Amino acid sequence: MELNASLFGREKRSDGRFPHQLRPPAVEVGLLHRADGSARFRLGDTSVTVAVYGPSEAQQQRKTLLDRAYVEVLVRPLSGPADAEERSREAILQKIFEAAIDTPRHPRTVVQITVQPMNNDKPMMHVCVVGIYMALLDASVPLRSLPLAVALAYRPLPQGSPDTDFPFLVDPLHTELAACEGCIVIVLDASHRRSKAERDEGDEALPSSAAAAAAAVRRASDAPRGRVLATFPECGGAMPPEVFHTALKVAENACKVLDSFVRLSFERRLTLLQAAFRVQNSHGGDDDDDD
Repeated sequence: MELNASLFGREKRSDGRFPHQLRPPAVEVGLLHRADGSARFRLGDTSVTVAVYGPSEAQQQRKTLLDRAYVEVLVRPLSGPADAEERSREAILQKIFEAAIDTPRHPRTVVQITVQPMNNDKPMMHVCVVGIYMALLDASVPLRSLPLAVALAYRPLPQGSPDTDFPFLVDPLHTELAACEGCIVIVLDASHRRSKAERDEGDEALPSSAAAAAAAVRRASDAPRGRVLATFPECGGAMPPEVFHTALKVAENACKVLDSFVRLSFERRLTLLQAAFRVQNSHGGDDDDDD
């Protein structure tokens, strides 16, 4: 579903973006060596660090589920103990990723996801979702869906504005929220829009961990589902129902950008792993020759 360019707002925002544009994304994958997977993802100055541990054998009875893995999400505040806001974030993220992770593949295990926001920016939850997704891929955790998220702020249009005016701010800044009625997060399944050709790229030459990550993406892409995984408000009031359909189109357009970013990031990472794998094998061959 393409977004008609005539819907885009024409005025620029305080940081130079048009209303439909995301801030530049950036990621560092595999930065925490004690975790099974990790990612530090940011949009502009809004940043989170995510660590994934597991699937590993459950050590507590309440976390031992006979038919599936137990998913635990912990949101760590910058300082002090977690408050009600962190607990609310944990509950939302846990619900999203309990559904996204292929939990029946690993019964009696625990997948622990630790999220550390690197600042107090709002909105933050869309950045958390993408950061968790990339850390899960780094950990080769099998997935049923590929969650990507975007924050949309809704701003009332001045009376007499033409119908083509753009009533949303994609990936809003904290300073932009004061002029908006509310901000929602829309979580979409990236695998819903991928073609089979895109999903079937080979990985035979990749090291086992990289191949597992690629296989996890393909398994998720092969499972049928709806494209909308979750929607929830992050601040302010609810979005008017009459603009929600357009909001979904806007979110899908932004998530296409994020999907391309994620895939390019992992293609670069897999290329580096492949090169290191070949170098390691060539050195092993040299040792055999010396013997």
